[in-house]
Order: sequence, then structure tokens, then C-alpha cells
Amino acid sequence: MVAPMDLRRRETGDFQASARLVDLGTVLVSRATCPAYEAVRTPQLIRQCDPELYQLSLNLRGRSGVSQGRQDTCLGRLDMMLFDTSRPFHGRVVPEETFAEGVLVAFPRALLPVPECQVRQLIATPLPGDEGIGALLAGLLTDLTRRTDDYTAADATRLSAVLLDLIAAMLHQRLGTPTPPRIGRDALLVQIHRHIDRNLGDPTLSPATIADAFHISTRYLQKLFQSQGLTVAGWIRQRRLHGARRELVDPLRSHLPIHAIAARWGFPSPSQFSRAFRAAHDLSPAAYRRQAESWQK
Repeated sequence: MVAPMDLRRRETGDFQASARLVDLGTVLVSRATCPAYEAVRTPQLIRQCDPELYQLSLNLRGRSGVSQGRQDTCLGRLDMMLFDTSRPFHGRVVPEETFAEGVLVAFPRALLPVPECQVRQLIATPLPGDEGIGALLAGLLTDLTRRTDDYTAADATRLSAVLLDLIAAMLHQRLGTPTPPRIGRDALLVQIHRHIDRNLGDPTLSPATIADAFHISTRYLQKLFQSQGLTVAGWIRQRRLHGARRELVDPLRSHLPIHAIAARWGFPSPSQFSRAFRAAHDLSPAAYRRQAESWQK
């Protein structure tokens, strides 16, 4: 799932860049840090290879821009832009001080649940990533590319669907067209997941506090989570146990006593944490840590 481009240096000297890739199957997400460059997709390159992709760029640092068709757009921090790899374009990246940083999402045009005639109106136009659904999408992309090794095949399938739905919801919001109900529910669920992850250390986090934060009923909240195969409380417990398990096996956290790790992840009672952990992993937290330490030696 690659659209070949002609890359051109804007400065002499070494070209030092780094990138992290998250392959979600139908959606490819990359986060790159790089010096100034230009990228050109010419008619000749399109004839040679046309994977029929949309690409969404999120600018994190520095400035970037794309000229496509009659549009010429410059992006600042947290701005986004959608462009079409089946049409020629000229992209440019201008670093802030030494480097620029951004996220690029590539996916087949056919998978975006928005009519092409509507998408065309927003090609190469600025899409704000600091407000509305754009802020939710930008936050998810930032989080997604920060932890590149946490996703199973099932995670990848769900995440790719959520990303496409959020992109569609953002475009509908910009166009002023109705967002299909399913997309609206999925976008809300992503917001709730992020809220839970940010507040896992709070022992008072509960279905009631989450419902209050989003101004919905606990009954509707539980209905949203039916597709997850867990209750809201079960989801919170799973996420807390996941975070605690990672810290138990992290050599950099080996100095932390188990009760401190438990408290950091919202388990105020060590015995409650031990029971929940044993139920999930068939080992006590202490035994799990010892086992991990023996494997690391």
C-alpha cells in the first residue's frame, strides 16, 4: 500500500530521519521526524503505480503543505489535510528549528464511507485537529503512533475501522452533512476509551462517573460497550490489569513494590489487586514478576 513519490532534498548534508510504522492491515499509519524536503507525485509515477489511496497528514511540528489541483495549503501545528494519490501533488515540509514531525495515514479510497464527490470538496484543504472530531482523531493518531507494539491482529481490525469512521465523521462535520448514527456512536466510544485510559489511576473511576463526564445515562453507556464483549466495569478492570502487568515486568519499575504499582493503576487495596490479577493470569502478581525476571536473565 505505497504510492511512489519523487523525494527532493531542500538542504545539503546528511538527511537524518526516523519513522515509526503501525500496520493495521487496511490502514497504514506512520509517524516521521525529518529535515526539510519536498515530495512530488507526478503523472508518470501515477501511471506506473496507482494504489488508489487517500492520505491524511497530521502536522505535529514545523510546517507542511500540499499543492493539489487548484488548492495550495499550508499546515501549522495540529492541522490536518487529506489528499488523493491518484492525482498529481507537490508536498513540502519545513522544519521547526532542526526537524519537522508528522503523522501520515494511508488507506484505500474505497474504504472511506463518504461519497467521493463530497470528499473532493475537502481535498488539500486545512482540517483543524484541535477542535471537534478533528481533535479526537489527532489525539488517537498521536497515541496510536506512540505505542507501536501493543496491537494484536484483532486490535488492528478494530482500530482501522475506528480510524476510518473518525475520518468520515470529521469530513461530514466539515461538510455540514449528517453523520451516520453508527459513526457517531463509534466516535463517542473512542472518546470514552481515551477518557478511561487517562483516568485509570483514579480509584473512583466508574460507569457513573464516566456517564456524567459525557452527559449520557449509565444505561446508554453500557449499551455502547456491548460491542466490546465486556461491561464498562470489566473494561476498566482489563485496562488497569494490562497497565499493572506491563509495570510488573518492566525492569525500570523493578524497584516499585507491588502495592505501589497496584495503587498507580487504581487498585487501592492490594488484596483486591491480587485477586483480580490472579483471576486474569492464574498467578499472583509476585509470582508473575518473579517469572518475568527469570526470563529476562
